[in-house]
Amino acid sequence: MLVNKERITCFFSFVLLTGCAISPDASKLASQNQWEVLGYEDGREGNSFRSEVELQRLGSSENKAINDYAVGYSTGLAYFCDAENAYLEGVKGRPYEGQCNNMPNEKELIVSWQVGMDQYEFEVLDRLWQDTENNRYDDLMEEYTQEMN
Repeated sequence: MLVNKERITCFFSFVLLTGCAISPDASKLASQNQWEVLGYEDGREGNSFRSEVELQRLGSSENKAINDYAVGYSTGLAYFCDAENAYLEGVKGRPYEGQCNNMPNEKELIVSWQVGMDQYEFEVLDRLWQDTENNRYDDLMEEYTQEMN
């Protein structure tokens, strides 16, 4: 049973690391003065709104850059908070952490996300089951081969 827990942990770690690797590099977007794009990507990914201090660390001290970031974030969050997109986020295994609180469609969005998350969890468990069955088959074939020799 320990092997299965280790596999589950490794799988979820891989998923989280892969998800992080796909996101555009915030410092690169900041250095290119693409604050609205950075805001959009943060919102679209369901990330928290970056504080003014965080944006200043990335190189922005201008109000225009901060406002551009806020405009992009709003647009991205609207995308993230769409019920169809919530389903797709659930299918990817992305957690919903209340990013869409107080939005008029939040209840619908949560239901849609949960359907996607249920599908994701089923697929993960199915893959783990298949791996377990394949390993059992390999073990039985190895035993059989040793008995035949």
